[in-house]
Amino acid sequence: MYGFAWMDNGPTYFLSTFHSPTEQVSLHRRVKRLGERDFEGPRVAADYNANMGGVDLSDQKRAAFTCTRRYVTIAPENIFPPQTNAHLRL
Repeated sequence: MYGFAWMDNGPTYFLSTFHSPTEQVSLHRRVKRLGERDFEGPRVAADYNANMGGVDLSDQKRAAFTCTRRYVTIAPENIFPPQTNAHLRL
């Protein structure tokens, strides 16, 4: 197993049992103020981007929305108030 660290927009880390650490490919990137450029990068980064299948996209969309769950403990007195407040008449 190889561990890869590559600096893209930020540090990017990969673990792979398939890729060799010496394999380099040309990666196409958009750079601010410079336009589109080709850079040399590890093959594991190119394979990941080509085959991620939308996993990161769904994580990005899910992170935009927060869901807070609230739990309330329900006591029997709160469920049946008429029964607990009832009076018996004979």
